[in-house]
Formats: sequence, C-alpha cells, structure tokens
Amino acid sequence: MKRAAAVIVLLSVMTALQTLTVKQVHIQLPEGETRVIYTAASRVSMALAMVGVDLYEGDRVIPPPGERLDNGDVIKIMRAFPVQISVDGKLLQVRTTEAPVIDILRQAGVVLGDEDKVSPPPNRLITQETLIEVARVTHQYETMEEPLAFTTEIRYDPNLEKGQSQVMQEGVPGVVQRLIKVTYEDGVMVRKTIAESKVIREPVNKIVVHGMKVVPRTLVTASGKVLRYTRVYDMEATAYEPSPRSTGIWSDGYTYTGVRATKGVAAVDPRVIPLGTRLYIPGYGEALAADIGGAIKGYKIDLCYDTVPEALEWGRKWVKVYILAD
Repeated sequence: MKRAAAVIVLLSVMTALQTLTVKQVHIQLPEGETRVIYTAASRVSMALAMVGVDLYEGDRVIPPPGERLDNGDVIKIMRAFPVQISVDGKLLQVRTTEAPVIDILRQAGVVLGDEDKVSPPPNRLITQETLIEVARVTHQYETMEEPLAFTTEIRYDPNLEKGQSQVMQEGVPGVVQRLIKVTYEDGVMVRKTIAESKVIREPVNKIVVHGMKVVPRTLVTASGKVLRYTRVYDMEATAYEPSPRSTGIWSDGYTYTGVRATKGVAAVDPRVIPLGTRLYIPGYGEALAADIGGAIKGYKIDLCYDTVPEALEWGRKWVKVYILAD
C-alpha cells in the first residue's frame, strides 16, 4: 500500500512540473515592439496579463486569448480603431481592425441591396479611422404620354400648275406611352430613364402635292411686244462689258458656252437658271443665259453691254427676270 501511494504522489508531482514548464513566448505589441518572455502560463490571456497588455473592444489577438500556450508561440496584438458608418439616416460606429469595407458593414449589421452605393468601395481595405457612406438606391416607375410627330409626304401632280401646292391630307400627331424609371438615392431623385416605349396611336402623315405643269403666261414689253413666260425671279442685276478692261487680261470676248459676249447675253448661276435659257429683263430687254461668273451665285445676274458707259449706267439694281417659254 505504501509503495502504491508513493507512485501516485510521484505522478502528481511530475504532472505539476510539466504544467509549470517554462515557455519562451514572443509578444508583438501594437506599437511595433516585440517582447520575449519566459512563462509557465498555460493560456495566451495569462501571458498578456504578465506584460500588462489590456484588450479593448474590437482588438484582435492571434492566437485568441483562450488558446493554449506552447513554447515558441508568437502572440500578435492588433488594436482596433473607430469606423463611422452613415446609413439609413443614422451614424453608426464600430471598432475594428484592418478589414475590407464589406466585412466592416457585416460586423455592424448593415445589409446591402443589389444597387446600393458604398463609399469607399466594398472591397477597399480599411486600415485607419474612416467614414463609410451607404446610399440606398431605390426605384419607382411612372407613365407619361408624349406626341409622336408626323412626317410630311411630298407628292407631285403633273396636272397641277407648277409653283402651286395643295394639302391633300392634314397631319395628325400620334401618341407614344413611355414607362419612366425614376432612381432615388437616399430618397433624393437622381435621374430618370426611359425603361419602355409603346406607340398607342400611330401618327397620320401630312400629304402635300406640288404642281409640275408648266402654264405659260404673257407679258407686254415697253415696246409692245407680247412674250410668253413660265416663271419669274426677283434678282440682283449688275452689268459688264467684255473687254479686258472689265473682265481681265485673259478675256477673249467669248462666253463660257462659246457664244460671243455682246448685248443680249447674261451671266447666271446654272443652279438657278440653266444655261441656254431665254430671258426677259425689264429695262434691258431679251437675253440668253450663256455665261457664268465667279461672283454670280444664287439669285444674281450679270448683263452684258457693248461699252463701259452703258455698263456703268446700269449699275446695280433689283429686277424681275422672266423665264421665256419660247
């Protein structure tokens, strides 16, 4: 019996000695200092107590304070810092160590919607005191109707006199219905976009008919001659004579079309009056559109005279230019 009791006592002593085995432990403090201690402590929390380290809300210890302590362990202490979260009209505050924004929001119990905006972005790593702003994004839908413009369709009628037009059908606007998506951030409207458009009434085109029939008219000149014309223009008329004095050193006395430049020849813009057209100009007489000029653009006409005094006497004036029928 005595021998058995002695064995039990020996085993108890050996167990106690094992429990009290001194361990070398490295403690990395938040300030960057690393302390090396020798301790018989069995838990991380006991080692921290030995060096007077106090833990606060949010502080992180690796390995955790409740873990068993072994020889050669390295204990790392990370101090928490405050982070403010602006969300839903409130300002929350949490203490945390280095972590992504999304993890900090989870820690604070903030649940994000699919379109909510977060600043800084959710994957941004936060390493110091920061303000995280969450904007709740919501949508509403509204419908509106708008007029749909009609187009004007042009048709040509060979039996209607040229220069005349008739409205065969008045245009009627259509109606388009639009579904508008209204986006709000924290209750403030930020934009409107068209989500869907549907024509609920087609527009009716306006139809305008232009005449193509040339109907000659007559005029009586100052000399009593009767002329038939198809059209009349208001044009700015100047005059020239064909010598080099008026038209430059390269003048040869012939027009662009090859006819001789003399009284009865007019320079025109072919886009307005085709070359070869017979004309009548009150105060000048009949003329042939047979020449062009660098300054004769649009509704301008340059009348040829045989002498400089005649051209100067004409000067510059607005006249009626009749397009003769034959």
